[in-house]
Amino acid sequence: LFDFAQNWSDARARYAEAAEVYAGLAARPGARDPEPAIKAAFLYQRASKYKEAIAALDRAAALQPGDPDILLQKQQLYLKLNDVEGAVRTV
Repeated sequence: LFDFAQNWSDARARYAEAAEVYAGLAARPGARDPEPAIKAAFLYQRASKYKEAIAALDRAAALQPGDPDILLQKQQLYLKLNDVEGAVRTV
């Protein structure tokens, strides 16, 4: 059981590291492709870093306004944080 917990902790750390790489790509000046931000959000979510995932999706939404998939993902993340008001504001 301890090995499983340790492996899960290591995996979450690797997800967070990968998310930082994608977030850096998304934050480059002049970036126009929302895909790095979307990938960062997915990886942050896997690392249980929901606020960072929402921030990454905010970046993606700025590049691709009104995308229903991005909005739905943000709502789900707000609900994981038990932030119903945040989920409603996303609509």
